Amino acid sequence: MDYALIFDMDGVLVNTEGLHCPSCIDAFSRYGITLTEDEYRNALIHVGVVDTDIEQEAISTILKERKICIDPRKIKEQKMFEYRRRLHENDIKIEGVGQSLATLYDHFPLGLASSSDRPTVDIVLDLTDFRRYFSATVSSSESKRLKPDPTCCVMASELLGVERGNCLVVEDSEIGISAAKAAGIKVVAVPNEYTAGNDFSGAVKIIKSLKEITPEMVGGILSE
Repeated sequence: MDYALIFDMDGVLVNTEGLHCPSCIDAFSRYGITLTEDEYRNALIHVGVVDTDIEQEAISTILKERKICIDPRKIKEQKMFEYRRRLHENDIKIEGVGQSLATLYDHFPLGLASSSDRPTVDIVLDLTDFRRYFSATVSSSESKRLKPDPTCCVMASELLGVERGNCLVVEDSEIGISAAKAAGIKVVAVPNEYTAGNDFSGAVKIIKSLKEITPEMVGGILSE
């Protein structure tokens, strides 16, 4: 039986979650606007789980509440510039991920399904040298939809040439789990400090690190 693994990127393969908030704060600062970490996180929470650019919606909310007439897309563009700069300046690797990918690569075709755009995905794959392990990578630039929409997961399975029922997704968030389940794909969850409070009940298994994923585990889950 041919099986495949599909990985989320941020928070699963690389430690990038903590770079978003300071990048957004810096973006607002470029326009002379002071934004605190609490204000940023509260705005994200109030947007909720939707199939849209959650961060841009949060930026729009902040600007509306303060009655500031600036195109939120301009701040989001500046935020992405700051974020990509931080990707280069920080050590984003998670210990053991490279070795886990190398091991799994010997047994399964590997795919990546991310809500990040193509330029960001490419930067991460180049900085980590993980590109060589993936037979298929899907970003929001290709899927045109963000998780929890399942499009990126569906596209990844199609590019891998493996039926969705024979794929296993590895995710770190409730939104990602919802996307995989909507695609009809089983999910293993690997929570991190930023997603620890999420609902992981939709995952078939919760692990602490990718080191726990073995060919035997994958076969056992997908053969059930």
